[in-house]
Amino acid sequence: MLFRLTKFKPYDVYRYSQGAYVNGEWVKDNTPEVIPILANIQPTKYSTVIQMPESDRTQKMCTVFTETVLREKKEGVNGYDGDKLYWQGDLYEIRRVRNWDINILNHIEAVGVRVELTPDEGEL
Repeated sequence: MLFRLTKFKPYDVYRYSQGAYVNGEWVKDNTPEVIPILANIQPTKYSTVIQMPESDRTQKMCTVFTETVLREKKEGVNGYDGDKLYWQGDLYEIRRVRNWDINILNHIEAVGVRVELTPDEGEL
């Protein structure tokens, strides 16, 4: 049971599976699995922003509170992109996830960083 005093809205999370090597070239998965969630999304506090990697600090961020497990970006051979979601018209990629498993008010707190879209990328 999550913060019943706060308002939760439905959102769609887009999850991509990890890519694979095809004929020696890395191919990303471009077909997302759509996961419906209930979440409370807020602007990220300054104290959280300064804890993020320096390359992310200049980007717009949001904090997602939900009961649904979210996936952050993982680098390396078995890596994958973080979950993505739209909030206030912008696309955000989950970069940090905290699992607050404390027996009461268990929840996920995730920080999303706005994805910069170039004119030829379009949307999801």
